[in-house]
Amino acid sequence: GRPMVTTTRTLPDVAEAVPEPLARNRDFKVVLVGQGVSSFGDAITNTALPLLVLALTGSGFAMGIVGALSTLPDLLIGLPAGAYADRWDRRRMMFVADLGRAVITAVVPLTFWMGGPTMAVILLITFPLNALRVLWVAAYTAAVPGLVGRPQIARANAIFESFFTVGWIAGPALAGIFSAAIGPASTIAIDAITFVVSSAALLLVHRPLRPAPRAEQPHLVTDIREGVRYVAGHATLRAVILFWATSQVVTAALATALTYYITRDRGFAADVLGIVLSAFGVGSLVGSLAAGRRP
Repeated sequence: GRPMVTTTRTLPDVAEAVPEPLARNRDFKVVLVGQGVSSFGDAITNTALPLLVLALTGSGFAMGIVGALSTLPDLLIGLPAGAYADRWDRRRMMFVADLGRAVITAVVPLTFWMGGPTMAVILLITFPLNALRVLWVAAYTAAVPGLVGRPQIARANAIFESFFTVGWIAGPALAGIFSAAIGPASTIAIDAITFVVSSAALLLVHRPLRPAPRAEQPHLVTDIREGVRYVAGHATLRAVILFWATSQVVTAALATALTYYITRDRGFAADVLGIVLSAFGVGSLVGSLAAGRRP
């Protein structure tokens, strides 16, 4: 899904971008379009996957298990992912994560089309699929300063968020329409294609997105501990992370609950579910546009 706040500090890049208008920053626009396409695909799967699980099992409990497996990587590997983003080439990290998600996502519709054990496959791939998502988010977050220059981070993030949110407005509605027309498994195949597009876009980025070299590379645990200590001593970051974590916990089961309620309890078609889920993105879009206008 959408980007989440990481809790490790971002180190200066080797070749930090010279600030220039974002409209003339080719690499920024390439990443913006590629990841906008990817967020559109994520929104499609976020709608179609619960529909597929419900169609296969008829069980709200099974949907909850898949939902838990989707969020577990954020808890388990979020901190290590941020530390690795301070060590690895961020562009390569995003490319590998996107390409890996394309392959893993494609397994679900392929298994369904071949008449295989689709539900078992979903349970097997959900955790690694979202682990790659967490790695991508960490790399993306660390790459933004080198991509646009530090003075423009806030504006660039607001633009990125706007593009992500547009995908989360259009994606669920189209996913509902496609799921009703061709089935949720075939709809998920669209997400695999979007990951291919986003990974290909990263190959067109020329700006180096590597972290600055260190005279001495500290242990990974030391990096994580330093990041946690930094956040713990920063009142604003503490408040932001607490708010983000609380909102994630509160809304984690929203898509699952709405899917069951709208399609089973109320008996509406999948396209109605898509429209309802799309409505949630409107407020996020308004907020991101407003944030971009703040100094």
